[in-house]
Amino acid sequence: MRLQVGLAAPLVSVPLFGDPSLPALFSDHMVMQRGVPVPVWGWADPGERITVTIGVESRTAVANAQGRWEVRLSPLTTGSPLRTPASR
Repeated sequence: MRLQVGLAAPLVSVPLFGDPSLPALFSDHMVMQRGVPVPVWGWADPGERITVTIGVESRTAVANAQGRWEVRLSPLTTGSPLRTPASR
């Protein structure tokens, strides 16, 4: 399963197992701090593979036995809004 996180991507805010989901913190037009690693986390079926893409960077995680997953993306730099490849 591929989960794309980006400013133009619709995001799920309710932690329902069966479909990958994110906390409400992650939403359209969110502002992320530059210069620090970007943690992204959520819920999915245990063992499900999740890929998070912001801009041109992607990271993959596997949900643990409780269905929780987390990735850390490289620090962002100053620039224009980021979009996922699917939102361009």
